[in-house]
Amino acid sequence: RFYRVARDCASGRMTSVALCMCALSLVPNPAARSQRLQQLVVQQRTAGPDRARATEIDGLIAELAAGRSRFDRRAFDGGLWVTAYTSGRLPLWRVGDNIAGQAYDARDGTVVNYAEILGPWLTLRAEGTFTADDSTARCPKDFTATVTGGAVECAGLRLTLPIQGTGSLRVLYADRFARVFSTPSDNSAGWEKEGLVACQVPAAAVGAAAAEARALGATA
Repeated sequence: RFYRVARDCASGRMTSVALCMCALSLVPNPAARSQRLQQLVVQQRTAGPDRARATEIDGLIAELAAGRSRFDRRAFDGGLWVTAYTSGRLPLWRVGDNIAGQAYDARDGTVVNYAEILGPWLTLRAEGTFTADDSTARCPKDFTATVTGGAVECAGLRLTLPIQGTGSLRVLYADRFARVFSTPSDNSAGWEKEGLVACQVPAAAVGAAAAEARALGATA
């Protein structure tokens, strides 16, 4: 199609309006790539690891990150987002196929970290804050995340934990379909190591409504 557009443009058969419309159609669509990324990481989680699928996932992540899209704060508002795919050194909070993720609130800069250790019967919930490290309007955008406290729950029993720590979060891409993060340096508590890349999707995309309710403190 590119060559046909170039030929028509060179021959003068294409109006300026048509040329603009065709040029826009040739530009990669980040939202379409992000939607495809969501589909693939959900399949990778539900159907099991697949090398060809992982290769496509890594390619889409690289394309979205290279696009340096505008950071939309609204993409950080909402309920629980589940980590459906990671590459790099495995984080300590990821245990098998158990659900783990975060619920960010960009309005007041708070975050809830949620991880299942033995399914819904043993869970970890940590609360904290996150602040932007720079004023850039485009990705990658860096944040500092701070954990101020947490609790572990087992069979209905809740034990408060005096956990604290800080870490760096780099947003490579974020929209309503997928969020892509990287860890630029080891965090102080050792939960994540430099080079980790994680892709999150809304809890509903992986059928995790009950986990979302637990993470946000509602009755599951």
